[in-house]
Amino acid sequence: MNKKEIGVVLGRFSPLHKGHEALIGALIKKHKIAHSLVFIGSSEANTDGRTPYSFQTRKDMVQQRFPGILVLPLPDIGVTENDFKMTNGKWLDQISAIETKMQAQFVFYGGSQNDLKYLAERFKIAVLVDRKSIPITATGVRSDIANRVEIDEKVHADIIPSATKKIGEMPQQ
Repeated sequence: MNKKEIGVVLGRFSPLHKGHEALIGALIKKHKIAHSLVFIGSSEANTDGRTPYSFQTRKDMVQQRFPGILVLPLPDIGVTENDFKMTNGKWLDQISAIETKMQAQFVFYGGSQNDLKYLAERFKIAVLVDRKSIPITATGVRSDIANRVEIDEKVHADIIPSATKKIGEMPQQ
């Protein structure tokens, strides 16, 4: 059976910023919207400084900028930076199960060689997209929000209200 090829971007999108948009744009350019997928990691509800937005808020941000794109949750599996290598297989198993259920071959897009290295352990293809022209991180955006610094150069105007609505609840970074 021929598997359909689906382009995938995986991230926390906490919040969605112009760097993420560049990755998703490259994905859609190659695979078209009907064969594109965004996984939102750390999808379970939490209020820590790294993921202060609900899955639904992050999904809405992505779909607001890319109407019609499929967005799926990818929960954490109790992974911390210290044990990521030990639990990596479990995390990849979650993705493989979805790939199998969709009868697809996933092609991952990303701006981090380290992240794509883990995905390439299980998946045939991983495409590195150069994000050096848009050197934005979600950590930096969250820090700017917490410190009341303007983010309009980093986050699309349509997303700013969603990105800043939790500003009073976010920890200082």
